[in-house]
Amino acid sequence: MKRAAIFVSILITGIALACTLPAGPNVQPPAIPTIPQVAVTSNIPIPTASGTSLPPAAQTFTPTVTITQTVSPTPSVPTALFIMNANCRSGPDKTKTAVMSFLKGETSEILGRNNELDNTWWQVKIPNSDDKCWVSTITVNVIGSYDDIPTIPPPY
Repeated sequence: MKRAAIFVSILITGIALACTLPAGPNVQPPAIPTIPQVAVTSNIPIPTASGTSLPPAAQTFTPTVTITQTVSPTPSVPTALFIMNANCRSGPDKTKTAVMSFLKGETSEILGRNNELDNTWWQVKIPNSDDKCWVSTITVNVIGSYDDIPTIPPPY
């Protein structure tokens, strides 16, 4: 017990003396790398000068989070990403027959668009088939370039 008290006294005295020494002209301390703190707990009591023991102090853990963003390349084929559930119709008009439906979050390859003056409908590929149908442009976000989407002339 006396050894520990003597050691602690010498350690504190050494630290106090080191803090008061002159640093000299333009002396910069070396950079210390930042190390994440880890919570360390122990069931071993810490002795005090009075001879009683106290439970160890709780240490806190400060996590360091690194966020890595991955950029996906733009697909070479324009793709419709459905932002809402949508009917896919036999032609570019809401009065045309619904051929199938897409759910929000699904995607489909864009094959074309209606006449150049309107451009309110996309012709898309029906997944897992060679068939195609038409969806309103307000139901999708286009992933890829608009430049390569051909205009499909009537009749539809």
